[in-house]
Amino acid sequence: MRFPIPHIAAASLLLLAACQAPGRRWEPTQAAGAAPTVTNNCDSRDRNATLTGRVLLTFRGAVRGEAVVRIEGEAYESTVRMDVATGSTLELREGNYRLRADVSGYRTVVQNVRVICGKDQPLDIRLSGR
Repeated sequence: MRFPIPHIAAASLLLLAACQAPGRRWEPTQAAGAAPTVTNNCDSRDRNATLTGRVLLTFRGAVRGEAVVRIEGEAYESTVRMDVATGSTLELREGNYRLRADVSGYRTVVQNVRVICGKDQPLDIRLSGR
């Protein structure tokens, strides 16, 4: 049995509409192995949405070693370890933060950073010997 192309297209659209949840827009699913799509809620009108930005940390003055970075914000505190050769990207809620970087053999560096929703904030930490 052969079906004309317009009937196949119409049936596909009806099937798609039937599978959708009411009030929700259809979006394609992510293919296996594909890089995840980064989304933020910067334009959201939801008061409970998490508004985040990223701090791109790089280190200057040290070839290798481990940095212990203390992050202190208005409502967030954490300590992370990272390789000074590669640096790191921190995803943080929007707001003001104080970062304290300790690397063995170097002076402690303290820098302030403002995280803005949806923005990448480069932060270059310059290390100097003790």
